[in-house]
Amino acid sequence: MALVAVNRMPVCPKCNTVYVDDLRFCKADGASLIPHASETHIPLGVVVNESLRVVDRLRTDRFGVVYRVEDAIDPGEVFALRLFRRGLVNSKVFAALGQLAEMLRQGLLEPDVLGDYIPIQLEDGRYALLSADFPGVPLDGVITTEAPLKPPFVVSTLLRVADVLTGAHSAGFVHGNITPENVLVVDRSERGVTVKLADFGLATTIRLHNARALTAPAGAVRLQNYDNYFAPEIVTGRGVEADDRTDIFSLGALCYQMLSGWIPFSDASIEGDIAVYLTEDPRPLMVLNKELGIPRALEQAMLTALELNPNARHRSIADLIEVLQEIELDLSIMPEPGAEPRRRSSRLIEASRIIMDSMDSAAPVPTRVTDPLDGRDTGATEAQTDEADDDEPDATRPS
Repeated sequence: MALVAVNRMPVCPKCNTVYVDDLRFCKADGASLIPHASETHIPLGVVVNESLRVVDRLRTDRFGVVYRVEDAIDPGEVFALRLFRRGLVNSKVFAALGQLAEMLRQGLLEPDVLGDYIPIQLEDGRYALLSADFPGVPLDGVITTEAPLKPPFVVSTLLRVADVLTGAHSAGFVHGNITPENVLVVDRSERGVTVKLADFGLATTIRLHNARALTAPAGAVRLQNYDNYFAPEIVTGRGVEADDRTDIFSLGALCYQMLSGWIPFSDASIEGDIAVYLTEDPRPLMVLNKELGIPRALEQAMLTALELNPNARHRSIADLIEVLQEIELDLSIMPEPGAEPRRRSSRLIEASRIIMDSMDSAAPVPTRVTDPLDGRDTGATEAQTDEADDDEPDATRPS
């Protein structure tokens, strides 16, 4: 009985303080408390598998918890350790993750994909995944604090993610479930956005080998929030395998949340109704916020990506990139709502201005000459007429 009571006590995942009271947040650092015997809890400072010291808790997501760990022998080596929640990974999934890791190492040479996985099993039997350290900040943190995000940033972010996916799709790899949690914003400045993609292929692999974990079983009517980023054919199990259009749907959902701060099918998630998810369109962004200032072309590109029928979406990630590049160009010359119009001169306009200035300082441009009797064009210019007059013999000139 005493053991059960201790297991139910809340503990701070950051400072490891155990509380007797029924609290929700740590009094010391404000972190959300978790059950003491949580399946994904590892106290900070503990050395796991005799080689990895847990130094920080990075985030909690649908897969479990991600910790930052360092080599206990060589502290300069830092990694990310993903500890999976109970029921998500079994022995079959664990073996499949090992195969995924090997395929990514051999076939995906994309530097902005964090796909160097090493599946490991902890001493207590829990499954985990060791990978390169997670740089930057997850996009969901940016959305939480800043949404709705401005269209230029949204388009720039989507383009960067799509660029990363281009190489992956060309190599035959599909992410399967792009969400704000696994898009890591590494750099953000006036020059643009730099991102890295984490969890590449995890959702697809787990779904294929443990369908009940991430896919609604046949006849199910409940829907989880994170299902909004799964393409409908994946949620219902109708699709055999994820393909390029699966990632395109996820990008559409990502765009919707960045622009509005809401997930696209929030009504379905709140009600937990898959039928709503499969039959109703996302709420129009203008309904959520009339002052978003979203270009019509961007909203249309987003809705196309969110089409229920995969064949109605953009045909490829390259097609989506082409659309986004045109929108980005339009946004670069479009004034922000309420701002004074910005006058931007292109290289062509500037070159034309230089040419006109040089022509003003040069000889006057010849003009056409018309017949004084009927106004018809004689085919000559004033310059040519002057030359002809010079050629005629002057009566006062001695012969």
